[in-house]
Amino acid sequence: MLSTALFIIWFSALAFLITRLLKKQAALSPAIAVCAFAFKVLAGCLYGYVHLRYYQGDDTWAYNAESMEEYAKPGCIRFINWRLRKFRQRQRRGHVRL
Repeated sequence: MLSTALFIIWFSALAFLITRLLKKQAALSPAIAVCAFAFKVLAGCLYGYVHLRYYQGDDTWAYNAESMEEYAKPGCIRFINWRLRKFRQRQRRGHVRL
């Protein structure tokens, strides 16, 4: 239920953002852009469903399952925050350029 609500909220927000951005540039009508976005999202959902239902998932689902196991380990968030803090320190010193 929550995932469906989040899906609808994010889809609506991104569709709204597409329409707002395309009002300034008339190369493509906002309605066609939102329809293309909806088609792409629907195709991705269908792809995920078919591979999970009929092929027991593919490598994307395996990577997702492995990352969820890693994320559930204690101290995972602290490690990620520590690495991010170290990266930002190196970036401030000029050792890392983006």
